[in-house]
Amino acid sequence: LVSDWSSDVCSSDLGEIGLKHREVLVLHFLQDLSMADIAKIVGCSEGTVRTRIFYAKKAMKEILKRGGYGKAK
Repeated sequence: LVSDWSSDVCSSDLGEIGLKHREVLVLHFLQDLSMADIAKIVGCSEGTVRTRIFYAKKAMKEILKRGGYGKAK
């Protein structure tokens, strides 16, 4: 049940954030890649990857709050 819910949330809500933020989230949390590996793949510094992940998580939190998913803090 949880994995079905996660898949639904990911597929619909990830599309609401920009590509640069979406790609680092997917690479880090779904593909389990390190910051260094992600930086090489997307062609930026590890610091930039960390920043993009921070803002992507912030955006996803707002999207989930709007959609009524749990008590996103």
